[in-house]
Amino acid sequence: MPPTDVVEGVPLLVVKPHAASLDKLVQSKSPTSTNTNNQGSVFSSYVGILCAMLGAGIMTLPSTISAMTPAFGVGLLLVTGFLAFASLRCLCLSADVTGLYSYEHLSTRFFPPILQWMLRVLTLVPCFGACVMYMIVAMDMLLPFVGISRPLLCAAYAVLAYPLCLLDSFHALQYSNTVVIFCIFYITGVLVHHAWGRPWPDQSTLPITSVTWAGLAYAIPIQTFSFCCHFNYMRVYGELQHKPLVSTITWLVIGSAFLIYGTYSVAGYIVFQGLPPHDILTGFPISDASVTGVRLALAMCMWCKMPLAYQPIRDVAEVVCLPYLAPLTKWPFRVPFTGVHSIHHVFSLALTTTLMTRLSC
Repeated sequence: MPPTDVVEGVPLLVVKPHAASLDKLVQSKSPTSTNTNNQGSVFSSYVGILCAMLGAGIMTLPSTISAMTPAFGVGLLLVTGFLAFASLRCLCLSADVTGLYSYEHLSTRFFPPILQWMLRVLTLVPCFGACVMYMIVAMDMLLPFVGISRPLLCAAYAVLAYPLCLLDSFHALQYSNTVVIFCIFYITGVLVHHAWGRPWPDQSTLPITSVTWAGLAYAIPIQTFSFCCHFNYMRVYGELQHKPLVSTITWLVIGSAFLIYGTYSVAGYIVFQGLPPHDILTGFPISDASVTGVRLALAMCMWCKMPLAYQPIRDVAEVVCLPYLAPLTKWPFRVPFTGVHSIHHVFSLALTTTLMTRLSC
């Protein structure tokens, strides 16, 4: 009788006994275990991944194709999208082999403690920075239209985002994620409306008519980051009811993002006749009603995206802390932790604003 730990003659990954026992301990105490609540549908998974991918970075995409030639810029966007798909497929393969659907559990099984903490830091720092940046962008979008101070508006933003940050799964966030996607479609539609009927820019009058190393160095990081959703992808995959559909969902997400980004980039390039600003909103007068709608839609996006950046932080905190706080359960820990995290965001935003003000003087 063939051994049970081989598949077609290939031995499965061998897990060290102490790592396996530690993994079981973490899973038993953590709400983010491998036995994920499989409620995710094709729709909720699609909008969850796409929402994590889309964001304020779309405003800078027209400037990336103006830094090169338009054809090369769109081609580079296609290449970065394909590379993003390949990296997401690698995450799927890792999850399929191990049955684990979070970076925390993968690191617990395979890495020594020092590498586990390195991965945690690499997860926490960008996610916390994203939370603060979402708040900054939302404040910048809303302040011209409201008659309250930035600290008060920031506090109101944190209070409104607090309930969304308590939800367990991406499936529970499918409606707020759908709002983000509708807002991005609206923003893209506004720019296409402004570009409609305008002539293609005269290439002979533009300062950049060929691909340069400086243009590549500017465009590649922005376009690559635009397809980034890797912090949330594993969680969404773990929630998906029918795992074989993940490849189709990922293709749909990458294809949708490429169409949105490509359309937005070309439209912005046409509107500003080949010279779009780094932040495309700065090129429109604030009195433009359609641009006012874009600002409000972008602020709504930042509010709805806050839980996507916060969930990886919360998951790491619960996995690390709950095993040592038994018999404390997740909700008595999650509610105050999320509150402290929101307050920390407000103070971080105040500090960031103060530093930016002083540096600009």
